[in-house]
Amino acid sequence: MTDIPEAALRARQMYEEGATTREIVAQTKLSTWAVYYWVAGGPKTMGVRALPALPKRRMVIRRKILKEDRVALVNRMMKAAERQVCDIEMRLAGMQQEAGDRERDARTLAVLAKTMQSLTALDALHEKGAPKPKAPKNESIPRSIDELRRSVAQKLEAIIARRDSGSDCQS
Repeated sequence: MTDIPEAALRARQMYEEGATTREIVAQTKLSTWAVYYWVAGGPKTMGVRALPALPKRRMVIRRKILKEDRVALVNRMMKAAERQVCDIEMRLAGMQQEAGDRERDARTLAVLAKTMQSLTALDALHEKGAPKPKAPKNESIPRSIDELRRSVAQKLEAIIARRDSGSDCQS
């Protein structure tokens, strides 16, 4: 029979009660390794652990996301979206795209527009004192594939018209 230290029994009890590993280590003076060793059942004698293993809890790593981190991420995503739009405008300026390429660019623009909308809404949500956003209306979602095609064609025509009048992108 294996002698089980009082600290190990206390560590197991605290673990079962939901104490954090840090709290258990501080109160029992066991190492983190020793806490988990005793949670697993301790030493084996003839292939059998001294104590029944306790069910392991899932590890939760919490990291506070700072406002500066969020703002920096939003800014990087905005810049990336701007570069994508400029690339598409440059390709449209060449007017040598095939239909498949134009459709891919139109889908990319639609995704970028949705992303920008989401980023803007997220940014507004995190502003101090900002009202909670209302549920979006589904009026902008096309009801059929033909409506989607018309919408994409109109957006492409607007981009081409902008290209003809000058572009905000640098070459």
